[in-house]
Amino acid sequence: MKAQPIVNDLNTRQWNLVKFLEEQNDYLLRSEIVEQSGLYENPVLNINERQYKGALRLLTHDLQKIKESERYDKILITDRKGIKIAQTEEEVIDYFTREKNEILRRLERYYKQSHQYRDKDQFRAVFGKEKPMIEVLNKAKVEDLKDVLESQRY
Repeated sequence: MKAQPIVNDLNTRQWNLVKFLEEQNDYLLRSEIVEQSGLYENPVLNINERQYKGALRLLTHDLQKIKESERYDKILITDRKGIKIAQTEEEVIDYFTREKNEILRRLERYYKQSHQYRDKDQFRAVFGKEKPMIEVLNKAKVEDLKDVLESQRY
């Protein structure tokens, strides 16, 4: 059986970003990485707000590619504190715990919304100072429902 070649799934700028981040010990904000790394400068264009946003977007894309890379085996932490490469096992465990909790919150939100959508053709009673019924149907379906109920009375 022939060994499979290792595919380099990162470009030169992304590898240079990895080297830059490996030299850092503290969290860096995206703006600090753009300014300090020198990887996202374009000497042809003047630095302005539009180019700066483009650089931040490109940095975000590069960070995602590094995280998805099969070639790079260290954990890249991206959170509210900033960006850094994990240096201790505690950092890795803390990051994975926060990532898992975020995924579970999103899954719970998805679950609730899917049930709301599933139940969209139903009425529910509300007690108190609110309206006696909350309509979840669209107007055409309500009219059709009224016609069906009227025809069943006789």
